[in-house]
Amino acid sequence: MFEHAAGSGNVAFTCRHFGISRETYYICAATYHFGQVRISWYLARYHDIRISAGGVYKVSKRQGLNRLPDRQRKQVPGHHVQVDVKFLDLKTQEGHKIRYFQYTAIDDATRIRALKIYEGIRSRTRSTL
Repeated sequence: MFEHAAGSGNVAFTCRHFGISRETYYICAATYHFGQVRISWYLARYHDIRISAGGVYKVSKRQGLNRLPDRQRKQVPGHHVQVDVKFLDLKTQEGHKIRYFQYTAIDDATRIRALKIYEGIRSRTRSTL
């Protein structure tokens, strides 16, 4: 189907030839799990099909393809947590440098964030977050 569209240079003609709607055609293109800009670029480069990134987004949203598949979505809160450590170098009023450590934990399912600042960086510190 994509080769036919590339050869004809016309998506509507290709869809009529295969008896499918243009939406179905773009759904097939969206199954690559690329972002809307990358799908637009891919169709233009390899299949000579011109559609804007916004057009790809609208078609994929209308067809319910703008979300990750269930196997990629995090369903259980607390199952996947991202933890990040940032170094905070501060100065006292006397001009001495003090280093603090900011721990941030973000739950992938709920996007709830917990943040705490510690004076030291130890494994015991991470477990209290």
